[in-house]
Amino acid sequence: MNQSRFYDNFSKGCQSCQQGKWLCIFLTYLCNANCTFCPSPFKNEDKIVSAFGNDPKRILEGIEGKPFNAISFSGGDCLLVFDRLMDWLFYFKKNRPDIYYWAYTSGLSADEDKMVKMARVGLNEIRFNIAAINYNSASILEKIAAATGIFEKVAVEIPSIPTDYLKIVEILPFLDRCNVNYLNLHEYILVPEDPYTQIAVTDTFILNKKTELKYDVFSLENTKKIKRFCRKNKLKIQVNNCSLQKKENQILHRRLAMGRIFKREYEHLTQDGLLETYLVHPLKMASYEIQSLLKHKEYFEQLEKYFVNPEVYKKRGFKESKGTIAKFSLLPPLDVDSKRVLLEVRIIK
Repeated sequence: MNQSRFYDNFSKGCQSCQQGKWLCIFLTYLCNANCTFCPSPFKNEDKIVSAFGNDPKRILEGIEGKPFNAISFSGGDCLLVFDRLMDWLFYFKKNRPDIYYWAYTSGLSADEDKMVKMARVGLNEIRFNIAAINYNSASILEKIAAATGIFEKVAVEIPSIPTDYLKIVEILPFLDRCNVNYLNLHEYILVPEDPYTQIAVTDTFILNKKTELKYDVFSLENTKKIKRFCRKNKLKIQVNNCSLQKKENQILHRRLAMGRIFKREYEHLTQDGLLETYLVHPLKMASYEIQSLLKHKEYFEQLEKYFVNPEVYKKRGFKESKGTIAKFSLLPPLDVDSKRVLLEVRIIK
């Protein structure tokens, strides 16, 4: 998938996301909003999660020498742990001033004093989820207006919910007058807890080769309608269509980035971001036997010595082998605490 097709990645953060060069740090999963569409895996838990762990020094070491050029602080709502946010932002800005930084919030825990402090330390962009407060909270809109005079860039980032079209376009002229830079509209992913799931027309999208996501089939058309509204009314705000296709493109580039980091000597990283290797084993085994063995760490370690890099396999062929030859395709781990995921085992001999 060619990222150049996505011409509407206006924010530097969105551009880095599509290139697989963005690291999201969930500083907490605590939240004082109550979004029915929230996909958080750890609702209202105060824990820190990132692809490189939960310690800032370890994370900094993890991205050192890698192509990461953007970091976001998310949650939950990271402003609920404001002191932590400031400490982390200061640490990363001091050590990596070249990186583009932004934070996500519902705005409920934001105020002008906090926003000024974040901007002074070096936060480049702030993104507000106004769907969390029914779009038209006067106090939140005042904070957004204030933010445009504090930060380099300000965005409103929300799911593109078809039934909320009128609420969204009603507030857009105000956001435009305030000089909000970006409106990021996510294709609407449905979670079981969301009552809207019961009435929505849905389909399934396969993300990262294995994860099934239910989505609203009219969400993309809703985004197009909002774009047409902006053009018709000559609004300056730039609309980014954050579609599921874009999310898959981002995951592709993340697989490529993390695959380069975690690839073992007997593995080859494909253009599709998969790890490939060959098993050349002295005993005859069926595919189901191999897959069963790989589920147990001790057996995997025993099999590991029989893995062969595809380049070595092509050169030698191993035609003399009387045991099992199998080709493996695996998803690389997308974080330091994850394991490879076996996609396919193909018995060659």
